[in-house]
Amino acid sequence: MSSYPVGSVTVTAIKELERWRFPSNHLYPDLTEEAFQLACDTWGEEVTDRDSHELMLDITCYLVEAPGRTILVDAGNGNDKCRPVMTAHHMFETDFLDRLAAAGVKPDAVDLVVSTHLHQDHCGWNTQLVDGAWQVTFPNAEHLFSARELAHVASYGRGAAEGTLEHDFFRTYEDTVEPVLLAGLGRTFEDRALLYDDGVTTVAAEVVGGHTPGHLVVTIESAAGRAVISGDVIHHPLQLADLDLPQVGDVDPARAAAVRTELVRGCRERNTLLFTAHFPRPCRLAGDGSGGTTLTWA
Repeated sequence: MSSYPVGSVTVTAIKELERWRFPSNHLYPDLTEEAFQLACDTWGEEVTDRDSHELMLDITCYLVEAPGRTILVDAGNGNDKCRPVMTAHHMFETDFLDRLAAAGVKPDAVDLVVSTHLHQDHCGWNTQLVDGAWQVTFPNAEHLFSARELAHVASYGRGAAEGTLEHDFFRTYEDTVEPVLLAGLGRTFEDRALLYDDGVTTVAAEVVGGHTPGHLVVTIESAAGRAVISGDVIHHPLQLADLDLPQVGDVDPARAAAVRTELVRGCRERNTLLFTAHFPRPCRLAGDGSGGTTLTWA
């Protein structure tokens, strides 16, 4: 795992899974063959597989450690989650908690868990299966949700028939979100929430929408630099060549494209360290002199 100082805080990337494979047109139905081949030429075998026509994603969560404050941004897919229709998320068995411990943090030391959104692969470790029941993994942590996001996931798929995608979505609320709320550990906010401020570094969450109704990003600002933890605003480097390209899970593709464009613009103009959920490593973005964007891995 790798750690990155940003002002008075340190961000550590905790990977739950690497090289998570998806057929390219499953993730991007509008992706052309030409664009896929260009992605293979540009990004290589780390994130593309030309022969199988697949894209590879990682699942990465971020530990933000500040003086007196330990924050986990996103919590991966989680183990033992039954998602028979969403097969890519079904019944993981990973060593994520061991990886977190290897970073020096045990679950009871986390003060705040922030979900960029409530898709399964971003909040799953909020709970774990213990003696047949779902228990909160981070028992001393406040869990922060966008109010719009929570309202959406609490209703979407409710009452849907077994064996449907909608029912699998609702399972995430039942086994991953609701136990946190019943434990009295959930908190919502509308537009912006301050997570940490020591006068040197500010960490804040802001709702941007697009990919999901209440999707948020976390921004870390200091005189020493700027970083953004962007969740699923951008899924794969190939989108840098076409910021309008929708991902299959975008509930509002036009808004998602606008948010993605603004994210890339801000990163280019402000030398921002970008932490995404699914790129293999953090990166910095810059203009290429002809209106496009170049990426440099951190």
